[in-house]
Amino acid sequence: MITIQTTVGDQTMALTILCLLGLLAFSQAGVLKPYFDPRIVNGEDAKEGEIPYQVSLQDRQISSHFCGGSVLSEYYVITAAHCVEG
Repeated sequence: MITIQTTVGDQTMALTILCLLGLLAFSQAGVLKPYFDPRIVNGEDAKEGEIPYQVSLQDRQISSHFCGGSVLSEYYVITAAHCVEG
C-alpha cells in the first residue's frame, strides 16, 4: 500500500490553487443580456394634433421617423443627442 504524506502547507497551496481556478472559471462565464422586446404592446397611433407637445423627427430622403422630441417653445424642440449630428 502506498501512502502519501502532505503537510498543512501543501494542503493550503492546493486549496488556494483550486479557489483561483474556480474564480477564473467564473470570470470567463458569459453574462446574458436582458431580453428586450422593442415592440409596443397594445399601443395606438396618435392622430395628428392629438399630442401637440410631441414631435416626430423624420428623414426627408426616405420619409421615415428616426427620433422623437418634445416642444419647448415656438422655436425649440428638445431631443436626444444621438438623434442629431455635430
